[in-house]
Amino acid sequence: MKRLLGLAGLLVFVGFAQAAQYDVQTLRYRQAIAAHVATATVIIDLSNTTNWNHDPSKELHLYDVRVGVDKAATSTCTVKLGVVTFSSATQGNASYFLSLENTKNVSNTNNEVRMGLGNEVVYNLRVKGGVTPYIFSNDTISASSLYQSSTTIPSALGTNVRVAAGDLVLYMRAGAAAITVYVELKYKGED
Repeated sequence: MKRLLGLAGLLVFVGFAQAAQYDVQTLRYRQAIAAHVATATVIIDLSNTTNWNHDPSKELHLYDVRVGVDKAATSTCTVKLGVVTFSSATQGNASYFLSLENTKNVSNTNNEVRMGLGNEVVYNLRVKGGVTPYIFSNDTISASSLYQSSTTIPSALGTNVRVAAGDLVLYMRAGAAAITVYVELKYKGED
C-alpha cells in the first residue's frame, strides 16, 4: 500500500509493509510420568513457527520460567529444562539450565523453581557451533538417543516432532512412584 503525502510543497511516496507481529507468547504444559520412566518432551520447537508463534530469524528468549513437580507417593525424581545443542540421526546433545532433583524419598512433596518475573529475559537459547554462548552449564547430556533427529518425541502440543538444535526440551525421570511435571513460561524470538 502506498500513501501520497504532501510535505511543504514536496510530493513524497512512502511505502508501508505489514510485518508479522510476534508478541511474547505464554506456554503451559503438564505431563504425568509413570513410575520408573525416563522421557523427554520438546517444549518449544524452534523450526516450527506455525504452532509455536515466534520470529524464525531470531533467537528464542525465555521470560518468567516456572517448573514444578507434584508427587503424591514416596519416590525420587529428576526434572531438567534445557536446549538441544546438537542432533544427528544417531545421537544428540543437550545443555540443561534448570534442574529439580528431588532426592527426598517422602510422600506429598511438591517442588517448584521459578526464574524471572515480568519482561526480563531469563534465558537466551541461542545455539552456535554446538554450544550455548549465553547459558553456562556443566549439566549436559552427550551422545544421547533421546535427542537424535531420526526419531520423534512428544511435544508440548501433544504431537510428536523431530528434535533439532535450538529446541527447548524437558527431561523427566520418575522413581518408584508416578509424578506430574508442569512448565509455565513466556517466550519470544528476539535479537
